[in-house]
Amino acid sequence: MAKKAATQAQPLESILWNCRNALRGTVGGNEKNRDAVMGLVFLKFTGDKFEKRRSEIMVEHGDVPAFLEKDSFYRSANVFYINETARWSYIVTHASADDIAVIIDKAMADIEDRNPPLKGALPQNFYATLGTRNEQIKGLIDEINKLDENHFHDKDLIGRV
Repeated sequence: MAKKAATQAQPLESILWNCRNALRGTVGGNEKNRDAVMGLVFLKFTGDKFEKRRSEIMVEHGDVPAFLEKDSFYRSANVFYINETARWSYIVTHASADDIAVIIDKAMADIEDRNPPLKGALPQNFYATLGTRNEQIKGLIDEINKLDENHFHDKDLIGRV
């Protein structure tokens, strides 16, 4: 009997195709769908970077809130500080919530508020007005959650997305 091959991370293109399928039938067309995907990719990317940096801070300084909650400890490593309710792990946990679109919109606003260099760069009140059903947003979150951190090392990740 042959052994099963080890599971590999899905290719980026496959994940993005599944995102397109998750948004099929939404009002607003390709541009809004693209922006919806890009916003969630941003949240996943910054969330993963934040969690990695948080782990490094814990190794260096222990589980001390004065260090873990200080923006400068993140910015010194080119990482944005993210409030708990704006973290990717929080969004994934609440993906089935009736107000998931509002949760995502609030996450974008909170990230901008906490990180002045992002002021005006993130979509505001976008997901609640996207015209998607909660199941579609959950499907999109599930697909984006499949992105492996290795994808974030691609030279032109945003171009590929």
